[in-house]
Amino acid sequence: MILDRLRRLFPSSEAFVPTAEVFPDIDAEAIARRLRLKDKGRDNGARDMPGPQETSLDGVEMSIVLEIERHRRMGLDNYAKWKDVYAGRLSKAHTASLEVREAAGAASGSFEHDVANYRGLLTVYHKDLEEWSRALTDFRDRNHLRRPAFDPTNKWVTALILLVSFLIESALNGVLFAARNEFGLLGGTGIAVLVSVINLALAILAGLASREVRHVSWGRKLVGLVLTGSLMALIGGYNLAVAHFRDALETIPVWQEAARAGLLSLQATPLALDSIQSWQLALFGVVIALVTFLKFAFSGESYPGYQKVTKQFRNALAGYVDTYQDALDSLDNKRQEAVDDLKGANEEVQSKVGDAIDALYGHRRMHSHLSTFLAQCDLKVQMLLKTYRDHNRGARRSPAPAHFDTDYQFAEFVDMEIETGHRAGAQREVEEIGRIVEAAIESIQTHFRQIKHDYPAPGDVARHDLWTSPRSAPSTGSRSQVSAATIGPPPVAPSGVLRAVRGDTGSNPDRMRQV
Repeated sequence: MILDRLRRLFPSSEAFVPTAEVFPDIDAEAIARRLRLKDKGRDNGARDMPGPQETSLDGVEMSIVLEIERHRRMGLDNYAKWKDVYAGRLSKAHTASLEVREAAGAASGSFEHDVANYRGLLTVYHKDLEEWSRALTDFRDRNHLRRPAFDPTNKWVTALILLVSFLIESALNGVLFAARNEFGLLGGTGIAVLVSVINLALAILAGLASREVRHVSWGRKLVGLVLTGSLMALIGGYNLAVAHFRDALETIPVWQEAARAGLLSLQATPLALDSIQSWQLALFGVVIALVTFLKFAFSGESYPGYQKVTKQFRNALAGYVDTYQDALDSLDNKRQEAVDDLKGANEEVQSKVGDAIDALYGHRRMHSHLSTFLAQCDLKVQMLLKTYRDHNRGARRSPAPAHFDTDYQFAEFVDMEIETGHRAGAQREVEEIGRIVEAAIESIQTHFRQIKHDYPAPGDVARHDLWTSPRSAPSTGSRSQVSAATIGPPPVAPSGVLRAVRGDTGSNPDRMRQV
């Protein structure tokens, strides 16, 4: 991250330090005790040292001056050191500008690359949605449909109904056949299972064929009507044949001969059954077949082909919405991270270089306390010299030397001014960094706004009037319409992205979503 690189460029060890660490405090009383100024003053005074004619400082006075000079030099060295640090920070402003420029370009380029990738994905899914929307609209127009497709029936419910019907019919048929079967209930159940499977299969085919009767095409209506009528007649005849077969078993114990006799009886007298059990067998088979027929004729979407094209459209819609949401969420997170990183970099440079400018040009504590520290050194050396000299005078018999009445002055410290060009250059670099960051952020925000503008949001797609014919729907020209005419053609996806997304899936939305 750019913040880490800038923090290495401006390490925390170069942070502005408190005045006490740059200019140490001078404790005059502690120095006086450590140098034993009072005792030495009295001792030297009792020996009239230094002599009245001495013009230079004696050893004790020199030790005082050297001690204060040591503190003074420490403070000035610290001042020079930190002044160099801040001057170095100003010189790093250009390096920081290059770092931020590189990071801003990388952040903007990376975001633009991500936007281009998501454009490719969205273009694929948008095109798929557009084609299936057009296919659904054309289908409804051709077939004069003014309603949405019904939801498909639950496959588990359908399977359960078939299973229950099969078990009930097989069980009852097994009981009715068991009486004349040489293997008893087991043999009767075996033949009953076969009878039930055929009966249910014919009913399912009849139910599916009956859906063609609802088709707008008269040709398909006629085909559906003929197939349905034929299959229903076949169901009735089949159940009567099973009943005649059971009647024949009453007198003919051999099953093959009973089957032939039953067919002859069906051809001669179809409705002449000899036992109530045979009538029960026939009627129950017809009832089970009728229930199954109604289930497959009317449950779910009964108009032929409507459910299939609707499912493809809904899959395409779900794929587009999911991809759009994923794209916007991902891009929004990356956008926020990039913007926060760039803003943090700008604030870091503004703070570090700004502190250096302020400190070097007298607006912060380090510069303003320099004169106070130098004055303190002058004051403390006079205080310590006075302590020594007063005790020396009190013990003397001869007059004190003339220099006892003279104040000691350190050499004047001349602070070198920083060239104003350094300051102006640093300020220009800081301003340039601000412009770079602002331009990069604006570029990122523009790309984010553009991709949101170029593709309809899920809410806009959901408001598309899918349940009215385009001929009757108002033409508003708003971006909420899914068609390309209303939102403009989406950008063309890079061929590599198209290949990666589509692969060998064709336009199947389910398989595309899995990719």
